Amino acid sequence: MASQSGQYPRTLWLVPRHVSTLDSYNTMRACFIQILTIYPTVRNACVIGDLPIAEGLLTREINTDGNKYSSYANRSFVMARKSDWDNALHDALKV
Repeated sequence: MASQSGQYPRTLWLVPRHVSTLDSYNTMRACFIQILTIYPTVRNACVIGDLPIAEGLLTREINTDGNKYSSYANRSFVMARKSDWDNALHDALKV
């Protein structure tokens, strides 16, 4: 999917609540948890709430490479945001 205008996946990070912004950079970095690698186009679609676009992009990526499990995980996330629980679970089980 890197062919989409030269875009490469980004990693979203979750910062635990107990980490203060006053902590040193290295302490905060050590507490980060990598949770999801996602392409900017898909991320942007999710952020603005255009979930059908995000789902379509991920479906196209899955159709191109059915062994890329991160695409299933991302699409499961999108399906869950749409409250499409059955399909979210179906994709999550492929991970």
